[in-house]
Amino acid sequence: MLQEHASDVHAIYTYNAGVNEHMLAINRRLGFTPSELMGELQKRA
Repeated sequence: MLQEHASDVHAIYTYNAGVNEHMLAINRRLGFTPSELMGELQKRA
């Protein structure tokens, strides 16, 4: 477990696509909670 090896770590951040429900479900089971959203824009040619 991370706390046993790095007790000074207080937060872990992970990023997943909002459509990746399988990974989001795993993160929820591990106790992760959303803290921010990231958007992406693409200019049309």
